[in-house]
Amino acid sequence: MNNSRIYFRLIIFFATLTWCAGFTLNVFTNGSAFSVASTPIFNFFYDNVCHQDENKLISLNGFNFLVCARCSGIYTGALLSSVLLLLSLKKKEIPLKIFSIASIVLLTDVILNNFLLNSYNKISAFITGLFFGSVCFLVIINMMEDHILAKVKY
Repeated sequence: MNNSRIYFRLIIFFATLTWCAGFTLNVFTNGSAFSVASTPIFNFFYDNVCHQDENKLISLNGFNFLVCARCSGIYTGALLSSVLLLLSLKKKEIPLKIFSIASIVLLTDVILNNFLLNSYNKISAFITGLFFGSVCFLVIINMMEDHILAKVKY
């Protein structure tokens, strides 16, 4: 494993950790003065990637995540995959079949929760998001590493 790959993975890990810390800040600081004051700023960023429907947000200790349960799962899955990549330091190839399965599972859950059952299940949304986020992150990182690190060698 060359140093470029390690540095790249560390940068991606810290970027993903920062992103996840932002949408969970209110919950894990129990609504500290800083988190309450910074919520409008964070909402500006997360509003562009999530609908933030009040009924679909995960709530703990009386405070909400700033993204819905599904998006929380996707971003948490990406964070867990970035940790896996740091620990293994090997390239993790994800077959297209696994990516397709993750996509179908997520899409099925969206259709069931939003159109057929008419009741949003935060647990299934989080779990399917977690699976999709983990797989999708690995696919994207593999492509980025192949592209970016190939340029670093020259």
